[in-house]
Amino acid sequence: MARNLLTDKEFRNAKPLPDKDYRMRDGDGLFVFVAKTGGKSFQYRYKLNGKGQTATLKGVATLAEARDDAERMRKMVAAGDHPKVIKQVARAAKIAANAQTFKVVAAAWVKSEARRKRWWRTTSLRSSRACAIISPTWMHCRSRGSSRA
Repeated sequence: MARNLLTDKEFRNAKPLPDKDYRMRDGDGLFVFVAKTGGKSFQYRYKLNGKGQTATLKGVATLAEARDDAERMRKMVAAGDHPKVIKQVARAAKIAANAQTFKVVAAAWVKSEARRKRWWRTTSLRSSRACAIISPTWMHCRSRGSSRA
């Protein structure tokens, strides 16, 4: 299969069509997707287990970077790995590492309120104990927004 069919100049000069989106082929499954709104992105199309898949390469600005990422994905597919699943697992692991559980948010709130309102030590201890009693039940619940603590 042919590789590197597009030049950097052709990529930069790709203009949107007023009525539809289109793809420009670079070879070996790499495409430049040009939306009718004017946005450009890179897509890597591949087959895994007989099914066609498309992975969008995010955070890629140049054709050379896209070719490097596509080559990395090509190796994953050759090894039988699913690039999209690997991305999703990495994203989920990152979210889990930064998770704000009830226990973490409650402890931060008690600490900030104790300092802000100049609580007595006993008040602070009672609040911490209350959070410790509640937290086994709520420990794995994530906060819905950012905390003020």
